[in-house]
Amino acid sequence: LVIAALGMGLADQDVYLHVAVGRWIVEHGYVPAHDPFSFTMRGAPWVAQEWLSDLLSVSAYRVAGWSGLVFLGAASFGATLAYLMRFLLRRMEPLYALVLACLGASMMLPNLVDRPHEFVWPLTVMWMGGLVQASEENRAPRWWLLGVMLLWANLHGSFILGLALAVAIGMEAVINEKERWNLPAVRWAGFIAASVGCALLNPQGWRLLVFPFQLLAMHVLARLAEWQPTNLQHPQVFGVWLI
Repeated sequence: LVIAALGMGLADQDVYLHVAVGRWIVEHGYVPAHDPFSFTMRGAPWVAQEWLSDLLSVSAYRVAGWSGLVFLGAASFGATLAYLMRFLLRRMEPLYALVLACLGASMMLPNLVDRPHEFVWPLTVMWMGGLVQASEENRAPRWWLLGVMLLWANLHGSFILGLALAVAIGMEAVINEKERWNLPAVRWAGFIAASVGCALLNPQGWRLLVFPFQLLAMHVLARLAEWQPTNLQHPQVFGVWLI
C-alpha cells in the first residue's frame, strides 16, 4: 500500500514499450516475431520473450490506467516479501527473519519499476522456496512448481536462472544422500527435464532457451547502466548481503 500510495514504478521508459507491445498483441492476436515499432530497423527479427508480461501491463493499464500498473507492481513487491517472510519464519526466529526480509526489500527497491522483472519476483521466491524445501526434506520438488516455470518462462528471460539453480540444488540433494544417491538423482533429473519442457511451451520454442545467452553476448549492453557490474567502492545493500 505504501508503494502504491507513493506511485512508484513508472520512472522508466520501457514501461511504455511493454504497454505498447501488449496492445499490439491484443489487436493482432499473435506474438510478433519482427519489430513493428523501430524506425531504423522496422521489421528486423525480434524475440518478444516477455509477451505475457506485456499482456499483464496492457490489461492493468486498460482497467485502471497508470494507477493499475502501479498497483500491479506494488502487489508483486508485497507478495514477494510476504512469501519470503513466511518461508524464513519456518526456519528462524522472527527477529532474524524480519531483518533478512527488510534486506530483501532494500535490494528490490532500486529495481522497483513496473516492468516484467518485477512481475516475476513472486514466482522467483516460490520457485526457490520449493527447491530448498525439497532439498531439506530429501524429496523431489512438488510438481506444481512446473506451473511456476511455465509462467516464468513466458513472463521474463530470467527463468534460465531458475533452471540453473534447480540443477545446482538438485546436485546438492544428490551429494547429501551418500548411500542411496541414485534415487534422488532420478527424481531431480525427472523434475528438471519436465521444467525444461515447460520452459519450451512458449511462442519461440527452443529459441527462448538460447535467447538469454544471445542477449548477454550483445556488446551494446555495456553502455546501459542497469547492466553495469556492481561497484563495491560505494556503500550499498548488496555489500551488506555479501558480508
